Amino acid sequence: MPPRLMSCILGIGTFCACERPGSTIDTAEPIGGVVETGETGLGGDTGLAPTKSGLIVFHRYSSYDAWDSVLLMVDLADHSLTEISTDWDIDHAMNAHFSPDGTQIVFMGDRRGGDRDWDVFLWTIGSSEPPENLTEDWGTRDEDPKFTPAGTIVCKSNYDLIELDTTGSVVATLTSDGSAIEQSMPFATIDGSQVLYAKGAGEDSDLHLIGRDGTGDSVVQGAKGVQEYYPIIRDAETYLFTRWVSPSNVHDQVYLGYWDGTPARALPLNDESSNNSDAFPYGEDAVFVSSTRRGGAGGYDLYVADVDSASVVSLSEWNPDINTPLEELGAVFYR
Repeated sequence: MPPRLMSCILGIGTFCACERPGSTIDTAEPIGGVVETGETGLGGDTGLAPTKSGLIVFHRYSSYDAWDSVLLMVDLADHSLTEISTDWDIDHAMNAHFSPDGTQIVFMGDRRGGDRDWDVFLWTIGSSEPPENLTEDWGTRDEDPKFTPAGTIVCKSNYDLIELDTTGSVVATLTSDGSAIEQSMPFATIDGSQVLYAKGAGEDSDLHLIGRDGTGDSVVQGAKGVQEYYPIIRDAETYLFTRWVSPSNVHDQVYLGYWDGTPARALPLNDESSNNSDAFPYGEDAVFVSSTRRGGAGGYDLYVADVDSASVVSLSEWNPDINTPLEELGAVFYR
């Protein structure tokens, strides 16, 4: 997806990857993560300089409940910023994800002026045609879409997880226990055989891994009393996710999980007095992240951070219009 409560209660027991718990603007001095600017961040040896090509898509809103989210794209060829959802007849577009070949994005939103029940949309990048609503008239809350390596889409439909193709046909049902417990934010593994997802809400939210055929469901992150959510596959060995500092400190922090069972580690970018979430891989040694750390433009801002050091660079260094007093969240990257 993600500011959040990137996981938010939209109704009784409804947990989604769009709004986050504890999304207050923090003003305390950061105790972790150094915001670097200028030459150090852009041309030094930190590995945080923008690539010469690639696309970033993220969303921006004033608040989750305002229903004013828009999707924006950064083209790293020239650092230009474009609001791509301007002419779409869609409200609250957010949580985009690139197709495996980078030609399309899938995202969640609602037909403008329609019921606030969430649909999954598909858009061909650069097309003058509007996005296609893949789940229109389903009568379900369809959220958190992510492409699989095979080009299908996994998403949350009401409380369960499903897989659909790019025509909107359901090709698999991963979970089917309905409203018994929230299942959301699915992301397929590198080989496409399994899906990592969040199960539960709030302090009861843990990360689970399930086969694409709905078998072999198991817990991979289940710390007691802390929320763990927004999983993003990084590579064949690791994945990123967001979790609270502790049961008593509910600031979101970015963690790196390991498939071999090595204990997950909090990344050096974290600042335990602010919220840091929605991490997405950028190359081999960096991630994009949304953070409310002090020194930003306000609310959640976008940064790029080294995974092994405290080097953190504001994306305002790449384009001064990227970060604003609004909430910038859910960045994804394709190169």
